[in-house]
Amino acid sequence: MAGAKIALCQHETVIIVGAGIIGLSLAWRLAQRGVRVTVLERSKAAGEASWAAAGMLAPGGEFESGETARFAVESLRMYPEFVRELKECTGRPIDFRICGTLEIDFEADPESQAKNGIRSYAVDLHEAMKLAPGMAPLEGTFRFYPDDALVDPREACQALLAAGRALGARVVENCNVKRIDVARGVKIETSQGMFEDDSAAIAAGAWSGAIPVTVEGRLQQLPGTYPVRGVLVGRKFPQRTLGPFLRRGLSYLVQRESGLAIAGTTSEKLGFERSLPDETVASVIAGVEALWPGFAAGAETDVWLGFRPASDSGEPHIGRFENAPLWLAYGHFRNGILMAPGTAARLAEEMTRG
Repeated sequence: MAGAKIALCQHETVIIVGAGIIGLSLAWRLAQRGVRVTVLERSKAAGEASWAAAGMLAPGGEFESGETARFAVESLRMYPEFVRELKECTGRPIDFRICGTLEIDFEADPESQAKNGIRSYAVDLHEAMKLAPGMAPLEGTFRFYPDDALVDPREACQALLAAGRALGARVVENCNVKRIDVARGVKIETSQGMFEDDSAAIAAGAWSGAIPVTVEGRLQQLPGTYPVRGVLVGRKFPQRTLGPFLRRGLSYLVQRESGLAIAGTTSEKLGFERSLPDETVASVIAGVEALWPGFAAGAETDVWLGFRPASDSGEPHIGRFENAPLWLAYGHFRNGILMAPGTAARLAEEMTRG
């Protein structure tokens, strides 16, 4: 395969493995370029990490410097137009707003962050409580990130499904990928039979690195992934009263426009364990109520979990694999929702470049 160039044109085809927000965003962007797309999903489309995510678009609490930090900021800047375009072409609602994050006792270097496009400023307790009504009068340091935003990932994914399908993208659910064989094209063996197309992209989240891949008959090891489990608790309120996100350590709180407040989270390396011990849920609630005591008054508690797609390298894998007609789009860890527009734009450009 050395030196081979795989260029896609209007009549060529792509298989995307994984129908989370990354895979669905890529499918939409490729379909807009005239590519015929098939998306294979092991369970239900947008039913895993994308469904579970709170929707924080907050690079300030994740990164300090480096290429990934700059990419995250670039993707955040794409979000208003990304959402506007999705809403315009589907007519579906998407809860999105720029609300900022109030970070408590966070130790990032603000100068390094600013050099990488992440703006913030220090506030005192009085200012913090004005920014976040209902916050507990905590001791500590407070820093506000004004550019951070919130999106409802479930609404965004439903819009992406509709947008992709309107352009001819096919989504096959309950289709478990068993192996991928790559030569001049791609053959994918699945629980629903064999799929064959010109090229493929893997966007299967925490499951991605375990997919067996051969390139011209040689078994190749994909960059490794593993799940980091996060548990979230939602409570309903009559209306939204909290503006920015609140975050201290692993505990955070977001509130959607509907009034739904979402508390997170844990960071557990337990494999794909789906049980929810009462003590784990209680620890999430206690952490958030220490930040925002009013969370205790919410109604209709809902509890769920998701598996963040961590990578062995600690960085997302976004790009071509082994000079083959195979691209990687996984390992975004806590930032798949944030990096979806940027990942889709980058790969759609690479995969259709002549």
